[in-house]
Amino acid sequence: MLTLTKAPENWEILQQTDGSATFTVAGTFDPADPTNAILYVGVVSEDDTAPVIDWVRADTDGDTFFASLTVPTGGLYRLEVRSAESDRVSPTEAKLRAARHHIGVGDNYLIAGQSNASGVGKGYAEDAADPMVHVLRDRAYWDIATHPLDSNRCRTNPWLSFAKYLRKKLGYPIGLIPTAVAGSQIRLWLPEEDGIFYREMCETVNGRGIGLRGMIWYQGCAEAMDGFGAVYYDKLSSFISQARRDLGHPALPILSVQINRHIDGKESPEVHLSWSQVREAQRQAARTIPGFYLTTAFDSILSDGIHNGPATNPMLGQRVARMALYHLYGIGPAFDAPDIEDAVLTAPDKITLRFSHLHTLLTFGLSPADIPFRVEDAEGVVPLASYACANEYVYLTLARAVNGAATVSGMYGRENPYFLMDSGSRIPMLAFLGQKVRTE
Repeated sequence: MLTLTKAPENWEILQQTDGSATFTVAGTFDPADPTNAILYVGVVSEDDTAPVIDWVRADTDGDTFFASLTVPTGGLYRLEVRSAESDRVSPTEAKLRAARHHIGVGDNYLIAGQSNASGVGKGYAEDAADPMVHVLRDRAYWDIATHPLDSNRCRTNPWLSFAKYLRKKLGYPIGLIPTAVAGSQIRLWLPEEDGIFYREMCETVNGRGIGLRGMIWYQGCAEAMDGFGAVYYDKLSSFISQARRDLGHPALPILSVQINRHIDGKESPEVHLSWSQVREAQRQAARTIPGFYLTTAFDSILSDGIHNGPATNPMLGQRVARMALYHLYGIGPAFDAPDIEDAVLTAPDKITLRFSHLHTLLTFGLSPADIPFRVEDAEGVVPLASYACANEYVYLTLARAVNGAATVSGMYGRENPYFLMDSGSRIPMLAFLGQKVRTE
């Protein structure tokens, strides 16, 4: 009788570091059985059963055995424990006593946040499984990744597509660890406040010894709807620093998506302001917190009043993956969302905006009512007459002259469906709030 007490699970993805992963295999056996005189531990390719590394002779102590293995990035692999009566029998000819299947060595991504992170969009879209993309399903066991990734919490989401895109470009397996909870406020992800989902997230990762390459964080709608946008930056910053500390990864990269529009529910000036404050907090986090990366989803097709639809998920997943490839792996061109850099009053009724991270800005709106900008001055909101785009600039023409200090915002409020996008990457601009307009 031989039993494994410590080993990778079936379908598990082991986090690689510098091209390999090191792990321990341990178990118990019957030392009185002469066929157990020598125990070998090895890893073979599931493609052709060829050894991936040299076989390791396990150390024994009474009725226990253990071995340490270092396995290169790749897969899928099969872990084998074999026994022989003497060292005259080669490991490949020894008796197979135990095995673990479909193991990969690659990169793992933790998923946290609320409904658009867990993926509750209604409807269906083709997004087939990839044998090299695995998931820690229901926080309980590793499996091949299919929708829903977390059967208790979601339907379809962008992250299977995200992982498949990374796997294709990197050439090795990707693992997903879903922990997001629909409707969850950020206080449930802060250990100094309620923190229930934060503790579950840390227990899932640390309790199972899962290594991470990065985190996907998509959250903020709850704070926007409840009027807590003004404090969101501080809470987001606290979450990031504490998650990095408690997950044992001080520089853990975090990939995020600015909250999208909301076309039903509460309707008030306070909600529109709070929605914009959360977006601005996310934008500022990407500008001030190292390793926090942000993109947009304003071109997503919604499946209801607030949730990104399944037809959009593959596109959004690939968008986040391309952002990760550039910033985390140094692969491909920069794939960042256009971001406001400057606003200048060039005439009493004209403002020039300058954006970064783009080739040429284009617009879907064709009439003055569709302009995705909001200008405010001492008299209040300044009506906009028209705008034009050229290279990295947007030229706003106002319906009246500016009076006093002015600010400009982009994609203000929770319902604004009009946006500008980069013609090269096809990514909509980041929403922004209260960019000061300086005088030339």
